Amino acid sequence: MAISSRFPTHSRRTILAGLVPSLLLAGCATLLEPTPLNKSANLIREGQFSQAVESASLAIAADPKSALGYVNRALAYQSLNQYDLAAQDYQQALRLAPDSGVTHLNYVHLLLAMRRTEEAQNLARRYYSGARDEQTASITLATALEATGNDREAKRLCWRALERLEGMSPGTGELQFVKKSDLLASGYALLAIIESKLGDHDAAARSVERARALQPGLAVQHARATMFANRGDCGAATRVVAAALSEATSYERHSPTGAKAKFLQANCFLRLGELEQARRAYEEFLEVNRYEPEAYVNLGRIHAEQGRYSEAIDAYDSALRIQPRLVLALENRAALRLRDGSYAEAVKDLDAALAVEPNNLGLRYKRAYANCARGELDQAARDIQTILRQQPQHAEARVLQDRCVSE
Repeated sequence: MAISSRFPTHSRRTILAGLVPSLLLAGCATLLEPTPLNKSANLIREGQFSQAVESASLAIAADPKSALGYVNRALAYQSLNQYDLAAQDYQQALRLAPDSGVTHLNYVHLLLAMRRTEEAQNLARRYYSGARDEQTASITLATALEATGNDREAKRLCWRALERLEGMSPGTGELQFVKKSDLLASGYALLAIIESKLGDHDAAARSVERARALQPGLAVQHARATMFANRGDCGAATRVVAAALSEATSYERHSPTGAKAKFLQANCFLRLGELEQARRAYEEFLEVNRYEPEAYVNLGRIHAEQGRYSEAIDAYDSALRIQPRLVLALENRAALRLRDGSYAEAVKDLDAALAVEPNNLGLRYKRAYANCARGELDQAARDIQTILRQQPQHAEARVLQDRCVSE
């Protein structure tokens, strides 16, 4: 049985969505006093994440009621791919400083990276409903909405926030801990992604250029690459990502933005048929973010196509630990199990897949094939009859019917 090459449903419309803004750290960039909090911020910037955890922990011990130490430690944990610990620290930071726009923004991005999308959207809506910093709250909610496919509502929020930000004078005090230029760049980059998803590529190009003029960093380059990918120019997208990552700091490469850029690059390599480059890119992505089942599914496809069947099974296992009802992973694992004669295991996978997509005749045919091969002829016959009722000219089903009858 062939491995399915269809992409998961959420990837059919666009190669990649989502944006994480530039570095949002607590602590001073220029140290006047080497406090543990300031040291943790600089260690994160330098890519020394384990040492940053230690310094942030010292800051927390010195001042347990300060949210800033928890924010920096969360960022360090996040860079070490210890997302669960990062989430705990963001939660504590929000208990201590419930109005912090920076913490809400960072935590929403972490939840999205962990695929806890409903939780991210609920958090963003709660913050938006009572936030004093309305512009940061709007961009935060727009980010969560875009990640869950609510692109038009996200665009409306983005537009409104950007219009108000453009009209604000520097130093008005309306933004909390976020530079106006940083928030504008993030907003325009997010808007570019949304516009490219909606097919308005000219508007997306204008938004990207506005973001680049404000802050030509990794987040903006990721948005630019996404725009190219959604226009079908995967070659340009991979080149933009490669150049951006080569110039990025260690923190940026390990951040959710860096992970998303690498994931975009991997997807583009796969669509271009550059399997070895795609494999390396997926593996590098998974070193930073192990919560994306599509990365494991596509890595499994590559392993299978290159004859590494055991590694392919492992990849599909990983995808299904994250999303147990992911049909593409179940279908492709079943195909490999059919290949090595593990028919009963294949049937279990196909049963689970058909529970999600009961009208999928391809899955039903594969289950009939497996049941016929293991001698469960009545079960095979039921699936074949279902297929032929819907597609009387289904040639493979008729051949399988003849085979089952002869046995």
